Amino acid sequence: MQSDFLRLLCRAKLIKRWSGTLCLEEDDVARHTYDVAVITYLLCVILNENSDNKIDTNKAVTVAIFHDCTDMILTHIISPVKKCNSRILNAVDELKKEAENQIVNMLSPTMQKEFFTILECEDTLINQVVKIADNIDVYCKSLEEIQRGNIEFLTIYKQSLMKLKVHAEKYSYVGEFIDIFLEPCEENNYKFRYLHEEEEL
Repeated sequence: MQSDFLRLLCRAKLIKRWSGTLCLEEDDVARHTYDVAVITYLLCVILNENSDNKIDTNKAVTVAIFHDCTDMILTHIISPVKKCNSRILNAVDELKKEAENQIVNMLSPTMQKEFFTILECEDTLINQVVKIADNIDVYCKSLEEIQRGNIEFLTIYKQSLMKLKVHAEKYSYVGEFIDIFLEPCEENNYKFRYLHEEEEL
């Protein structure tokens, strides 16, 4: 059977994030998805190196890749809207379920079964890590905007930072991730972007 699944998912770069918020640098679902997948991978590596509670890194990254796939149909609904009250949140959840079903039905029966296990992942640890990675990306985005003088992201920054601190207190692998990767983000030093010059002998 032929399918529009790939065409739909590749529209991620067209779906803008942060509707109604001034962004000095535009963000889209494709960029966010990539960032969350990378962060998920790094969290998994740290977790597997330092814990007896192992995680399936490949599956976790796959879940991260598709965690916002319904945005291709629904567009990105910002948290202050969808979490305004339980009635709206339940309605958004219903919409997401409808969108998920439509996306799954684009695939062959065999692929539907495989993809459904990704969208409805029952692995608590994987879901935890991807959710934390999602928040870390929000933190990084808000930090970048604030560093460039955009005060509209100040509330978002404070909220994501508070969540991050709670996660770090609860999960040691998050604290280690912060020490290794996030503390350098607070420095306005971009020398890492270039090849390092060789020291003269």
